[in-house]
Amino acid sequence: MAETQGTPPAPRMPRWLKLVLFASLALNLAVLGLVAGTVINRGPPHRAEAPPGVVYMRALPAEDRRAVFRSLRDARRGLDHPGREGARALEMLRADPFDAAGFAALIERQNRQGDALRDAGQAALIARLDEMGPEGRAAYADRLEESFTQGPRRKR
Repeated sequence: MAETQGTPPAPRMPRWLKLVLFASLALNLAVLGLVAGTVINRGPPHRAEAPPGVVYMRALPAEDRRAVFRSLRDARRGLDHPGREGARALEMLRADPFDAAGFAALIERQNRQGDALRDAGQAALIARLDEMGPEGRAAYADRLEESFTQGPRRKR
């Protein structure tokens, strides 16, 4: 008698494993359906409200916005780098003993720098608006009014 040499049959997947895989697939599809249904019915999640200064900047034409940001970069050159300030804050928080007065001074310095940047941004924005003609300011006011009445922009 001659023996046939065939490939051994593939091992069968246990029934419990098939059930687990099916349940996992069903759960994934259910979650996907819930998310898709929510997005379709309500739209995508809204972005957080922008700070007021951002709204004023978004309404500017691109050329004017770049000019304001250039002014801010120039104003920032004389200030401490935020990363270094953050590193100092972390170092102070981990120090033992904790220097509360030094930490308060660091936060106060960061606040003053933030105020200086905000003031520089306001001055640059007002200077740009002052350079615009009446038609440019009216168009800016229209874009600003649209952003006030429509709320945050949504990407489609």
